Amino acid sequence: MTSTDPDDLAARLTDLGPHLDHPPAVTLVTDVRARLDQAPARRRRWRLLLAAVLAAAAGLAATPPVRSAVASRLGIGAVRIDPVDRLPSTGTTIDPVAPARGAVSFPVRLADPALAGPVRAVATDPAVPGGLVAITYERFTLTEIAASAGQRPVIAKLVGPDTAIEYLTVRGQEAVWLSGAPHAWSYLDPDGNLRTEPFRQAGDVLLWVDGNVTFRIEGLHGPDGRAVALALAESLR
Repeated sequence: MTSTDPDDLAARLTDLGPHLDHPPAVTLVTDVRARLDQAPARRRRWRLLLAAVLAAAAGLAATPPVRSAVASRLGIGAVRIDPVDRLPSTGTTIDPVAPARGAVSFPVRLADPALAGPVRAVATDPAVPGGLVAITYERFTLTEIAASAGQRPVIAKLVGPDTAIEYLTVRGQEAVWLSGAPHAWSYLDPDGNLRTEPFRQAGDVLLWVDGNVTFRIEGLHGPDGRAVALALAESLR
């Protein structure tokens, strides 16, 4: 027969406490006993019973099976919270450049994520023969333009006297580094005429050709801009 004597129940629960696993930093029992010492004598027996119950509950809640059972019932509104030991796989990674790959005539290449960081935005321009794709990263924009042999240029760059022109190589191919004062640029039509749209300004730029694609890295400023641009260009895959 189950005892209903509060003193007997308190004794049983108190005896149960040391046999339960619980985090060593738990101070529940100590805090409750301190409160009991300040309570009137007539209330201490019932508060002692409460302390024993709380101690047992703390020990049980610290055990993984009980903790999971309690947590599995948690939820809010239409959302159920299910604790698991390991999160499920999220499946395939979304490629932000996928739509652009089908909009140009050449394989789109990306900079090494370890150097460039994640892709922020992607835009294409179907008006350019063969296609143009602009891939924006946090610090710079990588533009790739179709440029087959014998094709007329599709972009014009107007360089003033305060813009420096330096000839370099990227992957063994001819390259140009434009730095200093911002320069202007605009598209050329198939006949080689400038479009009537307003010119746009650009900062330091690295330009080079690889195969049938012209590459452009813009947006890197400061004393290390040239070195970073070259490292990014070499990292394209």
